Amino acid sequence: MYIIIKSKKIELCDYTNNRINSFSIDFTTKKFLNRIKNIHTKEALPKAVGIKNTYFPNIIDTTAGLGKDSVLLAALGCQVTMFERNPIIAFCLQEALKKAKKNTIIGQFISDNIKLFKQSSLQMIDIPEITKPEVIYLDPMLYTLKIKSSPKREIHFLKKLIKNADQDAYKIFSIAIQFATKRVVVKRPLNCTFLNNIKTKNFIKTKKNRFDIYFV
Repeated sequence: MYIIIKSKKIELCDYTNNRINSFSIDFTTKKFLNRIKNIHTKEALPKAVGIKNTYFPNIIDTTAGLGKDSVLLAALGCQVTMFERNPIIAFCLQEALKKAKKNTIIGQFISDNIKLFKQSSLQMIDIPEITKPEVIYLDPMLYTLKIKSSPKREIHFLKKLIKNADQDAYKIFSIAIQFATKRVVVKRPLNCTFLNNIKTKNFIKTKKNRFDIYFV
């Protein structure tokens, strides 16, 4: 697996079975820009993190991954701090954010509302510039990758890059419960068990996912 740096984007490439597959993180595609345009506070994710009419919490996304959820929350007005521990994904994410900052449609809120730390969120409590957030968000990828509707190309690369990713989620969750000031939100596939087997009666369901909410 290797990275190709082009003039307009960074591509992650993999040579498997005599075939080259490529993938890139890009927040400026027509499809994603349209998604940003149509995001609203009544959707499951915004409701789960507690967004209301004039309330937009500051959030730590402890498992940023491809960054889509963070960007959507930032588009609504939240201050989002992203953590991504995998160096390859973190680099691609960093470059995608740089490109997005130059976009006339989303550049302003990307610059104003998002920070990226290229390290494990297990260290978030030790970083001086990180203050206690109102909300901490976890989306453990290991389970998410099993969802059949996920794009095949995303699955191909993430499965190779992120191995045993869910193991740290248990530790992150324990830290998050102590560090967040209002709530911790964990994204799970609909019929998946609760993270750390800690049950909650507060959750929001979609057709494929479940957002478990833990008030602190």
